[in-house]
Amino acid sequence: MTERIVVVGASTAGLATVESLREAGFGGEVVLLGAEHWDPYRRPALSKQILLGTWEPDQARLVEASALRALAVDFRLGHRAARIDRRSRTVQTDHEALGTDTIGYDAVVIATGASARQPSWASYSAGVDRPAPAIHLLRTLDDALRVAGQLVRGRRVTVLGTGVLGSEIASAATARGARVSLVGRSAGLSLGAAGLRFSDRLRALHAAHGVEVRTGGEVVAVRSSDGPGYDVLFADGTRLGSDVVIAAAGAEPAVAWLADSGLLTDGNLLADSHGRVADRVFAVGDASSWLDPATGTHRACGHQLTAMEQGRSVGRLLAAGHLSPYPIPFFWSEIHGARVQASGRLDIADSVELLAGDHDSDQALFGFRAGDRTCGLVAWNLPKPFRTHQAALLAQQSAAGSAAHLLETS
Repeated sequence: MTERIVVVGASTAGLATVESLREAGFGGEVVLLGAEHWDPYRRPALSKQILLGTWEPDQARLVEASALRALAVDFRLGHRAARIDRRSRTVQTDHEALGTDTIGYDAVVIATGASARQPSWASYSAGVDRPAPAIHLLRTLDDALRVAGQLVRGRRVTVLGTGVLGSEIASAATARGARVSLVGRSAGLSLGAAGLRFSDRLRALHAAHGVEVRTGGEVVAVRSSDGPGYDVLFADGTRLGSDVVIAAAGAEPAVAWLADSGLLTDGNLLADSHGRVADRVFAVGDASSWLDPATGTHRACGHQLTAMEQGRSVGRLLAAGHLSPYPIPFFWSEIHGARVQASGRLDIADSVELLAGDHDSDQALFGFRAGDRTCGLVAWNLPKPFRTHQAALLAQQSAAGSAAHLLETS
């Protein structure tokens, strides 16, 4: 009998798991562990409203304190997971003031998210006689508040990384009056699972707002300059002066604490299509990769709405034994005022077609196709047509998921 469920990680996925447990009727004890000292918050707001300075931290809350109390959860802030012992069914945590603690569980849900990836050269980027300059990262609310304080009008800001996060940081910095360079070693600008398909569109959008884009250039170091600020050094010997350097080089699942648990496969936490990792062990959100029944491969979460759906699925499974459909990937972004929405399995497409709008305008809806089936959508400033086509896509993929579920349970 499941009497105590421990959710490790007060993230979007972790909170969604807790909410779903209660909604589905679980009446046992729920312990929610959060490594940070903030209540659960919206991570997409970090690179948007928080960097722009239009939101205070409290506005990024996922849930009000009163609603969190109403869930009747033992919520422990500042408790970082240190190890899990599956034999004794315990989780050990570390707390700055309280030291170590050991918590027993009947089932555990791992929702420890991901950590920002430090550039590989950062540890040796300084000269021998100079301290290494600070390379700002953006993953947590504390990170976002620190970075936001650096985005001052007229400052030279260099963003390392040409993915979605890099574009969002460049957008926010530009809006606050900084002079921005967006730098990456890939051949173009990436839009998540859509890859480089919209690189030209992104490049034009940045150029229209005064962002200098440098692709195909490998950064090898960042060093304190002879004057104020830093020099970003490239492999070809060129350098770029900057007052602030922000790395957006991707993220890695925060699973190092599981190293001796026997739960990792080649360093990854792999779950089935319903979040099950091992007996009484589940995983949701960025810490894990779920098995995609449509492709037979494990897929990282990567975005808030998918993480929420995973948490809800595991909550229903633990509370009521209900198997939910596999969550369809979805994300959105806002770059220089352009709203981008994406849904589906964009990375398996072999062709892309225009469904609405115009290739050459700032309004367009694209359908991604794998063979003769639509597998994904990307919209630029066309939210209503996107929702219409997304409903059809979800219905199609839900029907396919139901067939797969029948095979799984037969």
